[in-house]
Amino acid sequence: MIFILIYLASWLLVLGAYSIDISNYLYPDKGILISIIINNVIFMFVGFCFAKTFCFFVKKNYVTAPSHVGAAKEYTFDDDRISSFAKFLTIGVFVCVIGNIVTGGLPPIFRLFGLDVSYYLEYGKFSGPLQSFLAMLFLVSFKYKNKSNKYITRIFVLSIYAITVLRGPLLMVLLQSFFLWFFSVNFRQLKNVRNLFAAIFILLFVIIIFMSVFSTVRGELVVGILKYFRIKDDYMNWYPGIIIVIMYASIPSSNFLWIQNATVGGINGISAFNTLIPKIFRNPLRVDISDYSGTLDGVGTYMTSYYLGYGIQAIYILQFLLGIIAFVFSRKEMLDQRPLFAALFAEQLLLSTFFDTFTALVNVFEYVLFVMFYIYCLRSDSKRC
Repeated sequence: MIFILIYLASWLLVLGAYSIDISNYLYPDKGILISIIINNVIFMFVGFCFAKTFCFFVKKNYVTAPSHVGAAKEYTFDDDRISSFAKFLTIGVFVCVIGNIVTGGLPPIFRLFGLDVSYYLEYGKFSGPLQSFLAMLFLVSFKYKNKSNKYITRIFVLSIYAITVLRGPLLMVLLQSFFLWFFSVNFRQLKNVRNLFAAIFILLFVIIIFMSVFSTVRGELVVGILKYFRIKDDYMNWYPGIIIVIMYASIPSSNFLWIQNATVGGINGISAFNTLIPKIFRNPLRVDISDYSGTLDGVGTYMTSYYLGYGIQAIYILQFLLGIIAFVFSRKEMLDQRPLFAALFAEQLLLSTFFDTFTALVNVFEYVLFVMFYIYCLRSDSKRC
């Protein structure tokens, strides 16, 4: 249930921002958004209950109770192998950084020194694997026993994020770190739903402050930007950073509603999974969100690509599957032994209302790195009961 609550908290944040009605660009009927949220939560809950019922049925009818003389498995991490895996990730980071410099020139941060560099959103043909390596290296540092190595690794990772101006990926890895701590340390101490929601909303508040500060630093908070967003006159005197954050939260859902209003969906087929394919191999005929009237900034929630590809039924199927995954990752053995999976999935759910996190190649590669990490570094020691 915890993942469903995280998903619901993300939608409540979006709904709160949307309800302010700060821009003339936003789709006027908020009721449709509310009905979509309700339907999505219901289908996800049904998927969760289906998986739980199926698991109960299998255990009851097909799993034999273990003998009292059986072997109980205890899992421990091999410190030497963790160190070796971290070296592998570090090499991967350097390879990607060098590859980006060779193919794309100097990193975006050098613009501050007046040098000619590529726009940060277009920089780096190896930015995808770089993001995955950096995120994994940051998370692996939580397993270090040596505090010096732990902080040196984190400073190194954060420095690469800063040099390449990977603001979004930095936010994502910080969210994963929060959930890794949450599942590994504090989760069992939460006694009720109120504490869970309080933790999530405190986290979201920190994210808002983070985004607001970065928006200010980027120097984008000018009247021209506010006019671009068609901010209503009543809100023009608000702090610009807050306006930008509200628009970031509102635009993806508004774009989806405009698209749903303009088409029945199911027109884009397999290209809905373009984000799973490296950029150079992607379908050039992909329908752009910006092609639809009323949309803004070319972004949409995770639902947009599936709706355009296969229609509204694809969203309901996806919600059902997310419910099944939520059950699998919320099982005690997963949270105890392999919390990295739960941390990434929680981050995906939290940010799914802003963009498609589920078929992002970066996240898929990160899951692959998780599997490699646990296979290589986690060992089971069998002890007689």
